[in-house]
Amino acid sequence: MPNSEASNPLPSCSLTTTLKIPLYFEPLQHDAVAYNNRGSAYRKNDQIKEAIADYTEAIRLKPDFVDAYNNRGLAWLQLGECEKAKLDLSKARFMGGDIVAAFQKIHGSIADFEQEYNISLQKDIATMLTQQ
Repeated sequence: MPNSEASNPLPSCSLTTTLKIPLYFEPLQHDAVAYNNRGSAYRKNDQIKEAIADYTEAIRLKPDFVDAYNNRGLAWLQLGECEKAKLDLSKARFMGGDIVAAFQKIHGSIADFEQEYNISLQKDIATMLTQQ
């Protein structure tokens, strides 16, 4: 018996719903880069505490991981934890990281960062993130 569209219509699909992709990926136990990357995904998804936990794990696994210190510093800023942010950003800079270039690449400017996260940075932190 021939299969016709009239006798066997295909189900219709609607793409009006937004799909949320959960962050279920589990990094390898000793993969600091994977923890840092997942932390960045959490931070972009406004899951700041989860991001900080992953950045902290990346630092535990690789204590000289400049990017993880920089990223955790920026996450601390989003929580208003300025002293913790200064410590991490200072450590990243001390270890040779270009925190100014990293900040500009991720956020553009201080004004953009403040507007995006609805916060006002302390002058010393703003200076740290804009001057070499």
